[in-house]
Amino acid sequence: MKVNLEYESIDMDGEKHISSVLAIMEIRDADYRLVFVEDLSGEGKMTRSTMYLSSDSVRIIREGELKTDFMFARDLVHNTGYATPYGLLPVTLTTKNLEFSVSHPDFKEKNALRSEGFPKDYLLSAFVEYDIEISGQSMPMSIRVVVTGIS
Repeated sequence: MKVNLEYESIDMDGEKHISSVLAIMEIRDADYRLVFVEDLSGEGKMTRSTMYLSSDSVRIIREGELKTDFMFARDLVHNTGYATPYGLLPVTLTTKNLEFSVSHPDFKEKNALRSEGFPKDYLLSAFVEYDIEISGQSMPMSIRVVVTGIS
């Protein structure tokens, strides 16, 4: 089903970025899978992003101009790579806080949404605070994700 996805992140320079995109959401047994395409550089080079959101983890996979596989979970230290046009950067992500919520007045279970559609006022949100370490330098960062239905 199509949904509105808004996410906010703080980059390594401390600059806030807010993106609003249409995404395809799949409600699965253990998580919510969101797939969307965006131009991260502003130069017309598209990157396909997949987010997996659940009550205990957030995973963000990007394939395109940038390639990442970032995993966040409470007290998780995740060693991964961040592939840019300039090369691969090894990074360490240390999750400091993860919050997840699903709210809708008529929400009973995931299967009900599969058959009845996605209500306009439905809200799915996740917030992650983490440290990212690149080349021995650590800095605090955060990501906020909000999903609403399409009218």
